[in-house]
Amino acid sequence: GVPYSNTPHSVGFFSVVHPASVSIASLYKEAFPGNFGSRSSAFLDVQLKEGNYNKFQGALSIGLISSYLDLQGPISKGKRPTSFQFVGRTTYIDRMVKAFSYEEPQYNTGFSDYSFKISSKLSEHKKLTMAYYHSHDHYKFLNVPLINFGSTSSWDNNVASIKLSNSKSNKWLKTTSATYTQYQLENNFTGAIHTSG
Repeated sequence: GVPYSNTPHSVGFFSVVHPASVSIASLYKEAFPGNFGSRSSAFLDVQLKEGNYNKFQGALSIGLISSYLDLQGPISKGKRPTSFQFVGRTTYIDRMVKAFSYEEPQYNTGFSDYSFKISSKLSEHKKLTMAYYHSHDHYKFLNVPLINFGSTSSWDNNVASIKLSNSKSNKWLKTTSATYTQYQLENNFTGAIHTSG
């Protein structure tokens, strides 16, 4: 339920969030539902999944260009079970490109991000969830032939939400939420730092 800006990681080679943290992802190309407001082209609705309420689980993946860590499990059990999930990842494409280049590379990119979600079942029909997401990206594209321009950019996203949902009726789901979003872009071509939130 929180808008997210400048979604591509590493020029679109990586998804906005790691698949291990995704519960549902829905793409709307037209005729958006009213709760999304107006959009000019398309809208991707990504919902983070809940952690395991019964046991601790973890996964670690170390690859050639990126790695990720997935941790989840119960915080408390009993009448009000509560769980968490943390997923963090990073890429080291930029460091590899630098390591295998004889001089400073003209083109480079990299990112890191993580998400954290706590879910608590207050009753049979009520649930409280708190989620936070952070990402940092950087991109360099210098000395372009023929048009003689270049740019280095970096941007950060901070997204947080608290949501209370009530599904007492089979036909209706009532939700109350508070959200926060901050996006900051720094670009050396324009010499400006843009912040929105």
